[in-house]
Amino acid sequence: MTAIIGEARKEVVFGLDFGTKFSGYAFARASAPEDVRVEQNWPSQTPAIGSVYPKTMTCVLYKDGKLVSWG
Repeated sequence: MTAIIGEARKEVVFGLDFGTKFSGYAFARASAPEDVRVEQNWPSQTPAIGSVYPKTMTCVLYKDGKLVSWG
């Protein structure tokens, strides 16, 4: 992914994990690949999971064997 801000070009590496139970993402600037940022404070976290976790719950809805919704 490349974003152009003014005349400066910023390159970002973005990773997505779409799971059927949990999903998450991480990203890093191409100029600093060792500085990986991971979202760990999700609004839907429960005490069973803990207050900091790199993924949020995912829900998949099927009707008559077909995918209706995911989120």
